[in-house]
This record gives sequence, C-alpha cells and structure tokens, in this order.
Amino acid sequence: MRAFTQLLASLERASGIHEKIALLEAFFRSTPAEDAAWALHLLHQPKLRRAVSLQQLKAWAQEVTGFPSWMLDECNAATTDWAETLALLLPSPTSQACAPTLSELMQGRLLALVGKSDAEKGAIVLRTWNELPSAERLLWHKLLGGRWKSRIPPTLLLGALSKVSGLEIAVLAQRMERLEEPSPDSLARLMSKDSSGPNLASPYAFHPTSPLEGSAESLGYTSHWQVEWKWPGLRAQLVRKKAGRLVWSTHDVLLNDALPELATATAALPEGTVMDGVILAWKDGGPLPLAQLQRRLNATDVSRGSSCETPVIFMAVDLLESAGEDFRCQPLSKRRERLEVLMTMLTVSALSTSLERKNSQWSQGDFFEPEMPELGGSSPQIFNPIHLSPVLSTPAWPTAETLRSEARTRGMGGLMLKRRDSAYGATAESDSWLAWLKAPLICLAVLTGAQPNSAGPRNSSTQFTLALWRGAELVPVGKLESGLSACDTKAVATFISENTLARFGPLRSVKPELVFELAFEDLTPSTRHKSGWILHSPRILRRRPDLEAKDADKLDTLTALHAMAGPG
Repeated sequence: MRAFTQLLASLERASGIHEKIALLEAFFRSTPAEDAAWALHLLHQPKLRRAVSLQQLKAWAQEVTGFPSWMLDECNAATTDWAETLALLLPSPTSQACAPTLSELMQGRLLALVGKSDAEKGAIVLRTWNELPSAERLLWHKLLGGRWKSRIPPTLLLGALSKVSGLEIAVLAQRMERLEEPSPDSLARLMSKDSSGPNLASPYAFHPTSPLEGSAESLGYTSHWQVEWKWPGLRAQLVRKKAGRLVWSTHDVLLNDALPELATATAALPEGTVMDGVILAWKDGGPLPLAQLQRRLNATDVSRGSSCETPVIFMAVDLLESAGEDFRCQPLSKRRERLEVLMTMLTVSALSTSLERKNSQWSQGDFFEPEMPELGGSSPQIFNPIHLSPVLSTPAWPTAETLRSEARTRGMGGLMLKRRDSAYGATAESDSWLAWLKAPLICLAVLTGAQPNSAGPRNSSTQFTLALWRGAELVPVGKLESGLSACDTKAVATFISENTLARFGPLRSVKPELVFELAFEDLTPSTRHKSGWILHSPRILRRRPDLEAKDADKLDTLTALHAMAGPG
C-alpha cells in the first residue's frame, strides 16, 4: 500500500513522459505480483462502486476523534475534500507495523465490506484507520467512496509494461482489453511471451505522410496520383479478426472504449479485414473541427448523450488486409479497387438490414441518427459509420489547386496526393503520400520572451514567445521553435542577449521590438488561454525587420481570421 501511494505521489510531481514511464517501470519491477496486479487494475480500470456512504464515514470519525459534526464541517470548509479532511483529523495510527499491503487492503478489506452490516463495516474501517498513515488513509477514503480516479494515460502505462515484459505495446493493449480479475496469474498471462493463444488483432505500421514541398506540377501527370481530401481527424485502423474487433489509432492506442459505436460497427466487416482511415467528428453532412473530436476522446464518461452531441465516423482511405490476405505489397490502385468492392458490400448489407427492420416495424435503435448521413430510402434507417473517402477528379494540377483553395471553407486540411503505384508500409518511400496543405493563416506578432530549447545548445534561445496587441497590452498567443535561417537566428540571439529585461529561470523577458510573420493552420476559441485562442500548428515564417512593434496585429485580427476560416 505504501509503495503504491508513493508511486502516485511521485507521478503527480513528475513533469516528463519519460520520467513517469520510468517510475511505473520501477514500480512493476520491484512490487510483488499480488500488489502489482491490483495496482494495474486501479490504474487501468479505475471505476469502483461506493462501499460506504459519507455519512457513515463522518459518524465513525466522530466516534474516533470525539469531534462534533459541526467541527468536521468547519474543517472540511478549508480543504473542500472530505477524503482529505478525515485523513488529516484522525489520530495517528498505533499499529503501522501491521499495515495491510495493497492486495490485502483491496481483497481482504474493501471487497469484504460487501454484504456486511453497518457495525461490521465500521469495525473494518476503524481497524484500517488504526493501521494506515495519513497519506494512505486519503487513498483508502477515495477507494471506499468510489471516488478513485486514475490520472495515468493508458499510453504511459502500456509503455512501462512494455519495458518490463519486452512485449510490443499493441500486444499488451489488446491483452489489457481482456484482463481478468486482478491476481498474480492474470498478471503473468498479461506479461507472458507465449503467443500460442488466438491471433492478435494488432494494427499494421502506418504509412508515412510528408508535406508537399514545391509546386504540384513537379510531380508529373495527375493520372499518376490519387487525389483525396485531407480529412481533419485522427488517423486510425479498423481491425476485424477472429481475435477481436478493434479500433487502433497511431502509437498503438486502442479506442474501443472511447468510440464504442465504431468498435460495434467493425463487426459488419468480413473477418480478416484491416482498413486505414481517419476518425472524424461528423454532423450535418460534414466534418466538425478536430477540437470537438478531441473533447469526445478525452471524455471520462462515454454515454449516449456524448455520442449524439459529437457523432463520429470512420472515413476509409486504404485496404491493408482482406479475407486474411495481406494487400500492402499491392499497388494503391489495386487496393483501392478492393476497398470500393468491400464498401459496396457494406452499403448493400446495411440497406438490407434497414429494409428488414423497417418491414418488421423496427423502432429507432442504437445506430439511428437523424442528423447523420444515411443510406438512402425513407426513415427509419441504419446509420453506417464506415464511409469511403472519395477520390477527387483532377484532370490537371490547376483543377487540384482550385480544390485546395476551397479546403478551408469545406473544413478540410488540404489535399492528399498518393502515388497510384505505391505499396503500403512504414518503410515505403516518404514521398509516395504527400499532404498538400491548405494555405495557412498569417498574422504579425511581437517577440516578448525567449528560452533555450531543452534539446538544443545550452546558451541559445530557440523557443520564442510571440504576442499580439490588446489595447496597449501585448498578450502571448504561442510559444514555438524559431525555425529561422542561420543568419536570422544569429541576429535574433544577439538582440535577445542585448535586450533582456528580466529573467525567470530559463525564460528571458525581452524588449518588445522584433516583429515576425506567424503562420498557423487553424485556430480555436479557448477560455483557458489569456488570448482567448489556441493556434494549431503555429510556425514562424520570417522576421520582419522593416516593421516596428506598433505594426503588429491585434487580437481582433484572430477573430476576423476565425470568421473567415469557416468550419475547419
């Protein structure tokens, strides 16, 4: 119990991803299997039912401390957290030498409360109070009240387990989906290198995408390229195999729990199918901004309401495996043909199901969404969340350029250019899939601060803070790498060293005189940032020595750009 409590405190203080993974790795390497199994359960599946009520805890605390109820309420007004208040008010334990381990606390105390009378529950809680110090009592109270909530992202937990076991993250992620009740045996099966079980429904390595540099005309004939929209979503793979139906994003992150409608829809795919595509927040016949999809993915509670407020679809762009046959070595043109055949089969199947349910007077079901794209015919119908990304007709590059100019108003990120003869894979040529991004939004910003990049030279300031005007005040809108030429970098470094106004650790506040052109793909309103905006993919284009600080843009400029940018 003490080791787990110390782990949580260390993770709270740790600032970097690598540091947190190292802490988790050290814990799982040194902790007995029975305690490690329960720790993994609490970090991976943190939902617990309430074992006792707050009123019961307060009554038992009054019995132990002798404090009246009003005094407990006054103390809680200072902490605003009953779990912490009670942990601090209780007298010091008298038998810490007998403190229970994490597995004993969970198995022998918490689970033992089920079905007990109030008097029996009180005896167990008071006994545990007398054995735990304050920090561990705080955790005990959160477990008792069903208020325990892990703040550890699954990617960090899987990264640590991968280092301990030597297994791939994708293998561990899928096994975690089937994790049994916490025990040394279930932990051993999770970490076992034995692959004699069912085939894993793991994703393939994603095909790389590079930005288009230079003109599109340099790519040759448009007939050699497949042109699609660059969808504003999350790259993912749908996997339908005997071992499971899974939704994988990049970095081997499973999204089944966050997007249950997509995981369920994957059942419609034939067994032995793997598709590459983009997950999109979608409503009223078009994509929603990426920020809305991210809010849906970050939601702690997935409910029917959240899926209606932010519906999602999977826009299929490639077929990697069909009927168990690996198609990645086939040229894109062949893979596209097979993908179109598969999507036609899915459409026919969905229409057939819709008609059958309509004829049987079927009522609105789990996949009925009146505001979503439907599969033809009259309502009620089945919403099909798996769609085919259309290939755009581009007889010449000027036509493609016209489409690219419309990307922002359509809510797209630009165009994707894919060589029709290209194979699929992480080792494929980097220029076979090119992102022809939409023209960026640009504003003029003032340099107000600089600090060294942790990965760069120790004495060089390569991270710049840029700001826009709000009245007579300069308000920061972003902190980003300089991206300047060697000549400009040297000139700016000299300016910073000669015009530093104050130092705050590694950060230097500098005289607001230098003006830069700041480019970004999109912007989103934000109540958490002083400027009121989040800039997406910001970068410095160039220094503007011909301008003074007073010539920089105002925050109102961002409002105008957002109105011009449209839904993207």
